Amino acid sequence: MKPETEKLLAKASRAIDAAKLLLQAGDADFAAGRAYYAMFYVAEALLAEKGRRFRRHSAVQAAYGDEFAKPAVLDPQFHRWLLDASDKRVLGDYGVEAALTPDDVRAMLEHARALLAVLHRNTLRVTLAAGEAIIVEGFPRVCRIASRCSTIAPPRDGWLRCRGTSRQSAGPGGLPPGPPSR
Repeated sequence: MKPETEKLLAKASRAIDAAKLLLQAGDADFAAGRAYYAMFYVAEALLAEKGRRFRRHSAVQAAYGDEFAKPAVLDPQFHRWLLDASDKRVLGDYGVEAALTPDDVRAMLEHARALLAVLHRNTLRVTLAAGEAIIVEGFPRVCRIASRCSTIAPPRDGWLRCRGTSRQSAGPGGLPPGPPSR
């Protein structure tokens, strides 16, 4: 994982903690902003891992959708949560009257934690014949990096195998598996 990615994921964790504190203090509007930023930092981290950086929130949201939601590399619901959280952040930051409830923010925090948990617990760096890709266990859909590899087989014995090639990609805990199986 790139250092920038690690920093963004740590920042996402801190944003979740800050949102919880703000919510406990009765500041649902401001807590919504921190919950959104937690999701935003995770989206930035995923894109940074692919070498992509953007200056605008809308660009990050669109690129996340194109790279991870549309091809179903990650559950498309995560993209919907990011977009909804962005709308709620704007409402909380710029609305004159308190429009967000603590329940709204709690749901946003659950969504942020879910996205962060998927990455912290299940992301494997997979080396394939034609390059590298991030494969998230539980969403082993499409491998767009290796032209000879169209899908990733669900783990049978703890190892992910790329269908269409004999290469083993990663093993339990993301450790290199040793020589490819034939």
